[in-house]
Amino acid sequence: MPAAVDERLGERRLGAQRRVFAWFAREAPLVAIFCVYLLGLLKLIPYVIAQDGWYALLAGREIVDRGLPDKDYMTVFTLGHHWIDQPWAAQLALYGLYAVGGLKLVLLFHTLLVAGAFGLAMYAARKLGASPRSVMIVALLCVFVAPWAWQFRAQALAYPLFVAVLWLLAADSRAPSRRVFLVLPLLVLWGNVHGSVALGAVLVALRGFTYAVGEFRKPERAPRWLSRVGALGVTAALGLFANPYGIDLFSYYLKRPSSPTLGHVNIEWQATTLSPVTALFYALALASIWMLGRSRRRLTGFEGAALVTIVVLGIFASRATVWFPLAAIVLMPRALDGIRSLRKSQRVPVAERLNLIVAAGAVALVVATFVPTAMRPVGWYDSQWSEPGVQAVANAAARDPDSRVFASSRYADWLLWKRPELIGRVAFDTRFGLYSDKQLEALFAYHNRIGNWKPLLNGFSIVVLETDGEQKVVRDLLRENGTRVVFRDDDMTVLVRADPVARTPAS
Repeated sequence: MPAAVDERLGERRLGAQRRVFAWFAREAPLVAIFCVYLLGLLKLIPYVIAQDGWYALLAGREIVDRGLPDKDYMTVFTLGHHWIDQPWAAQLALYGLYAVGGLKLVLLFHTLLVAGAFGLAMYAARKLGASPRSVMIVALLCVFVAPWAWQFRAQALAYPLFVAVLWLLAADSRAPSRRVFLVLPLLVLWGNVHGSVALGAVLVALRGFTYAVGEFRKPERAPRWLSRVGALGVTAALGLFANPYGIDLFSYYLKRPSSPTLGHVNIEWQATTLSPVTALFYALALASIWMLGRSRRRLTGFEGAALVTIVVLGIFASRATVWFPLAAIVLMPRALDGIRSLRKSQRVPVAERLNLIVAAGAVALVVATFVPTAMRPVGWYDSQWSEPGVQAVANAAARDPDSRVFASSRYADWLLWKRPELIGRVAFDTRFGLYSDKQLEALFAYHNRIGNWKPLLNGFSIVVLETDGEQKVVRDLLRENGTRVVFRDDDMTVLVRADPVARTPAS
């Protein structure tokens, strides 16, 4: 190789290294926040899996074994009900990971996914022009806004898609470009991953609306902006319905938010009431609205409308609060930059060497934590679930092949996952969208011990309950002749009933 060429390559490498070092020096606080966030998630791994996580794995396995479902066959209460399994791709992907590396790989992937969405939101804010300090402040405030977003479930696969869609739309609102139509493949993927794609479609439609408002007074450009608005509308529709279930998804998207009974049974569909748990969400939501008014010129019409929309959705349904911290990290730092006192404080020079040390230390700490976590035995990952308990249920069910199992919401999907022979014999699981209003009312009465709730257990000879949370049910059932405890630990109690009364579950 000629010496001149070799010298040029060396200069390029040196230039690339300098750019990397300069980036780390500039972004070190954000790198540190991301690393600390990831460290926290790694420590929480045994606690993030719950009903929805077990259901995602269960549904993925069923898709592999039987194909996409149409009619339910898994639980007694919903046997034969029309079953639209909209997030089939997420379930299939998660089960595929399980088949390759077991629960360990699935939960490590989930941890990186949640942390990755958080990091991507900070990166998007910087690319939209926010200062590192403002991004750092907003990100720190948002860490604990919706900790239930850390839970392992199919929804987590939608987090980075949400951030990417919001980023593209926000960038387009600042400088319209054909790149905005990259949201199309993102929405199509999202539409096969989780039902929250409806939020993505709303954001795309909102961008189309704000663009039309901005261009409305320019009649000479009408053909151009009308076609663009129409294309955004088609993109939103494709995101909603580009799924194997097609137009059947219309009822799927409408049923859950329009069912008041569903909100009684599933707390995630209830309005977000002010409490110690939700106080931070309300505080930051109010702060974001205040900053919109204070620094309205720093945000575009779309960005302000999108943030308000996400705040309103979070108030109307507690499950929607998970989108607010990600949206706030992407959008609010620019508004924060508009506050004069903060803008002055950002003129402090960057301590490059100190920042590099901080960033390198944070990355080293993540590596030092991740490797031992990945080396832990498989039992550590599901240590919060009682293997002897599920064995006791399996033994009781094997003694009577006609027996049926009534399990609490916490344990139903887990039992179906761990013991496939119980499919069709468990009372219900967490797919509350499949239930009739009558069934939802019966489940609400049972969960809250209202009125005559006990008939819901008729026909179920094996009952699996939470030891602490369902003590009243355990006491009432033990008063029956012949009912006995076959297993009990601090979390789970398994009862076998000698006379489960008539086999007439709610219908």
